[in-house]
Amino acid sequence: MDHLETYARESSRTYATSTKRLLHSQKQAHIDTISCYSHLIMTASRSPQTSSPNNTELDALRLRVEGLERALLALAGVSSIEKLLEQHAIPDAPINLAQPTESLPDVSVSPTPAARTRVPGEVTKDSPTTDKMALYMSRFRGREDIHAFAWTSKDGQKKAWFPATRHAKFKDDPSPENLRPLDASVITKHLTRTEFFAGLYPLLPDDTCYLLACDFDDGDFQQDALAYAEQCRAHGLDPLIELSRSGTGAHVWIFFETAVPAQLTRQVGLGLLASSPRPVKFSSYDRFFPAQDRLPVNARGQAQLGNLIALPLQGNHRQNGTTVFVDDDFHPFDDQFAVLSRTRLATQQQLQKIRDGLYSDNDPEQLPSPPRKHQLKQVAKTNKAKSSADTKVSVTHDSLVHIATANLDTTTLNALRHLGVFPNPEFYKLQNQRFSTWGKPRVIVRYQEDASPHGKHELRLDRGLLEPAIDILKEAGYTVTRRGHTPKPQKIDATFTGELTPPQKKALNDITAHHTGVLVAPPGTGKTVIACALIAQRRVPTAVIVRTRELAAQWHDRLTRFLDATPGTKAKPTHVVDIISATAIGRKDTDASFLEQYGQVIVDECHGVAAPGLTAALSELNIRYWTGLTATPYRSDGLDPLITMLLGPIRHTIAPQHTTRREYHPHLTEFTHEILGRVDMTEIYNALAADADRNTQILTVTAATAQAGHNVLVLSNRRAHVAALTEELRNQLPNTDVFSLTGGLTPAERHDLHAQLDASEHFVLVAMDKVAGEGFDLPTLDALVLASPISFKGNIIQRIGRVTRGATNTAATVHDFNDYNCPPLAKMFKRRQRVIKNEGFDITPVTGTPDTALPLSLADASSPQHRSKQP
Repeated sequence: MDHLETYARESSRTYATSTKRLLHSQKQAHIDTISCYSHLIMTASRSPQTSSPNNTELDALRLRVEGLERALLALAGVSSIEKLLEQHAIPDAPINLAQPTESLPDVSVSPTPAARTRVPGEVTKDSPTTDKMALYMSRFRGREDIHAFAWTSKDGQKKAWFPATRHAKFKDDPSPENLRPLDASVITKHLTRTEFFAGLYPLLPDDTCYLLACDFDDGDFQQDALAYAEQCRAHGLDPLIELSRSGTGAHVWIFFETAVPAQLTRQVGLGLLASSPRPVKFSSYDRFFPAQDRLPVNARGQAQLGNLIALPLQGNHRQNGTTVFVDDDFHPFDDQFAVLSRTRLATQQQLQKIRDGLYSDNDPEQLPSPPRKHQLKQVAKTNKAKSSADTKVSVTHDSLVHIATANLDTTTLNALRHLGVFPNPEFYKLQNQRFSTWGKPRVIVRYQEDASPHGKHELRLDRGLLEPAIDILKEAGYTVTRRGHTPKPQKIDATFTGELTPPQKKALNDITAHHTGVLVAPPGTGKTVIACALIAQRRVPTAVIVRTRELAAQWHDRLTRFLDATPGTKAKPTHVVDIISATAIGRKDTDASFLEQYGQVIVDECHGVAAPGLTAALSELNIRYWTGLTATPYRSDGLDPLITMLLGPIRHTIAPQHTTRREYHPHLTEFTHEILGRVDMTEIYNALAADADRNTQILTVTAATAQAGHNVLVLSNRRAHVAALTEELRNQLPNTDVFSLTGGLTPAERHDLHAQLDASEHFVLVAMDKVAGEGFDLPTLDALVLASPISFKGNIIQRIGRVTRGATNTAATVHDFNDYNCPPLAKMFKRRQRVIKNEGFDITPVTGTPDTALPLSLADASSPQHRSKQP
């Protein structure tokens, strides 16, 4: 009874406030007051306790409400509350809908602003406004402490959604006192014939939800929405289709009896999409509401509320035939409230059973599995009974792979689509950390599907998927006719003047057997030399794409030495062999079509092709030969599949050969950093570079290593740190050459630096990790000092590859620093240590404290007596 009395008092106060506001806005006060009055009467009538003659407090509240009603009628100029309600009734379609009656669930009255009540029996368009309101609010449940509203600029050109607040923007004041709740007055405004359009935040603070909606908005939205709805029904769910406000999209709603974990509901939705007999496009996988499994409380601004969805039955749009519930023919139901009333609610147990059935042999956290081989073989059996004309599939390839889909069955088509999609690791990373996933799709979709310029429907995939696509078609029993439309390149004169080792020859043969492909080889195994032999063997104009100036300089040296050719650049091309900077073609709006004058593209450190600008540029080029070179065919952002999609499968992998001893020496530090709230790695890196004690330790280790006779590479991720370490090392090592490399050097300066490094018998090079940590070729290096922490496997392998190139007769040595007092850095160290150990390094146990001597007595380390330089 306490909560009912509290709600009655709140209703009375709101009612009085609405009456006062009527002096300024009579129509709005009508709406607010009617809503609060209706809920008060409805609440009282639902509770048997309210009819007790001893309940004097509630009777007094009734008398106050009656007085407010009389005042309202006088202000409104009407004779009865019935006429007032009739003027502002919630609109409905005029036609009845005859279907079996079902009772709605019993929803307890809550003291929250949007009180929920049990609706007695079926609700129709002719039901009292209070019952229709209660039905609507019991179905479309989400956060009740806030709602969203649609905003349109005066000229109608800009549209947006914003959280509704009282006095300040949400980003400036997210406090509960500033939020406008989703209450009865908001819903009434939304349902009546006004411009006001309300939005719902479906994800609750405890990561649960009362509904799941899927949005379909592409050209086939009707077929896709219907296919999804039919799959829902096949699993015992009762979906409700809504035509969205644009009229060119649909929402499919599923309602739940109780709040259900959002992760469970989304797993069910994704599974139903994937298992539909009519494969739904993968873009729909990002159109579920809630859009997250967990509330992104660590996001900034309104993103921390989760995604919102527009509520249906908006007054003005409803009169135009949109935001309404429709049947399977997309005709509006005659009685919108009747169909909403009859929609069955799902239980959590029901959803769990569906989820377990859909993912019986697959991880619910991953994309649903593509069709299996046995399913394709079943298709092949069916195709045997068809005529040859009905099983013939045309596959052509230029910059893309074009597959005619007229004769394809849905299973095979779905398998082909799966080739062009993969989960987006960034989405899951942000979601797990409770950050906003806005703009981060759950699925990376690379395929295209529509009519070709010739009017025939086709599926288009990236060039690297040609062979896997043909394999699927043949597995399914189709006869494939394949035609290439890449231009035939001109021939060039090129002679390879070097000599390949047997492993290098094997790699070359595997690459030249295909038009596309990737060569994976550890640092120091001669990828560049193999590429020179490849150019000479194919004898077509070649563009070599590199990511850094250091790599460009190295390629210039190798091409000049092993092909006896002087390569050009983008600015000064030779059209024989030219070195092109990736940044020159990867910038936004850059025209990379000039590359089509070449017959072959070689991408060095090709894991970089997944950068957005480079991906866009390379995917559109129609060139016959594509080759990628890398030691690490993976990326820290998880977009590894793009490498082979754009360049072709991995054709050959050269196994690493550990010809010298490998030593790994970790050193403890006492670095600490206070972390308040979100971890800011930029702030931590800056603090690391400025820490005097840690820098002293780096200098001590570096100086001792150099004094033991090693040539040392020190890598840092801060330019100022490089400068400071360089200056101090020059003071501490007066008899040792100390060089610095930070990027931004002119070609002449870079050439001079390399000449000095080649001429020096004993040196220390302090460099930026982005400049010298990848692709930097200096065979006389044999010791590495990791002055800045890293954790991604690819970066670690690239860094240690600078000293494991096998050109010296001494051990490769890596010195590392364990900042164990800083949790993020301690975690990075553990990852780093694991990777380095797997690369064949012997780890020296860390003993004592950072103030003690080095873990390994460098005086006992074998000093390099004979160094050989690569010819």
